[in-house]
Amino acid sequence: MRKQLKKAIKSREEPQLEESIKKYKTIEPTKSLDSLVKKAKNLLEMLKCSKGLSSAVLSRVIADIQSAVDRIKKGGFDELSSDVASAEKLLLRLRHLERLRSEVLELKQSTIAELRSYKQPIPVIHNVMKATYMLLGVPENETKKWSSIQTLLGKTGKDGLKRRISTFKETSVTLEIARRAKHLIGQEEDLESIRDVSAGAATFYLWVTGMVEEVLHNAQ
Repeated sequence: MRKQLKKAIKSREEPQLEESIKKYKTIEPTKSLDSLVKKAKNLLEMLKCSKGLSSAVLSRVIADIQSAVDRIKKGGFDELSSDVASAEKLLLRLRHLERLRSEVLELKQSTIAELRSYKQPIPVIHNVMKATYMLLGVPENETKKWSSIQTLLGKTGKDGLKRRISTFKETSVTLEIARRAKHLIGQEEDLESIRDVSAGAATFYLWVTGMVEEVLHNAQ
């Protein structure tokens, strides 16, 4: 049985390890804590942690990624240190995106109403809202007129802007759309001129910038 257990360890396959550990403990119950079993159990836990982290990273759910990282750190699995470092970088980015989303969702309806009330805002504000709706799936040719933006801003319920942003997934945005949105919103120096006119538009500017940066990062 020790030979089978060693073979399972060498294979680094979860099913084989689980089966070999189970059989070994059944046939050699007094040796269930010997060094070979401990090695097999430790490897099995590390493989499960690795799979769990990969799954969490794919889900992009902050709580799941943090839980997977904590489990690996608790187990002291140095072999996974590179994966943990990558996951922690992703966590930083996801938490930044979540803050940007929260800032939009915390906007008062009166702030959005004020934005909608502009008869003809400066071009950069129009472009910020174009880019916002573009990320949400609205074709650019449907937002060329400010009156079209006003109509969209007036929608409520599931079609309301804040509701759409609350369910938005940056992974749904194509690289082409992200690049076009980046071009529309211009350079960082525009932020102050936007903020001077509309705090609401500035919040959308930051949201668009953050989402675009994430899409471009993932495309690298």
